[in-house]
Amino acid sequence: MIRRFLVDEDMPRSTAIALREAGYEVEDVRDVSLRGSTDEEILAYARAREAVLITADKGFTNILRFPPRTHGRYSRDESPQRASGSGAESTPSPSPDQSGG
Repeated sequence: MIRRFLVDEDMPRSTAIALREAGYEVEDVRDVSLRGSTDEEILAYARAREAVLITADKGFTNILRFPPRTHGRYSRDESPQRASGSGAESTPSPSPDQSGG
């Protein structure tokens, strides 16, 4: 079960706060000296920690740079809240209360 996230610098800080309050382990790019890092560096950090990257950076959808077979998948939140800046783009995951399997 996925319980670890890395929040990219283009997301509101409240994203990490809300995930922590929901019981997830969360790091913010701005707090781990990755602000301004390349997409590749940020993704490598997330992968090394087996964390799901939460980002609004559409660069991660470039399948030539980040092939789904080797870099996982990317989903987009098309909810109305996204238009007002309160949504998120991320790889979906189960809630901490759901059992794996």
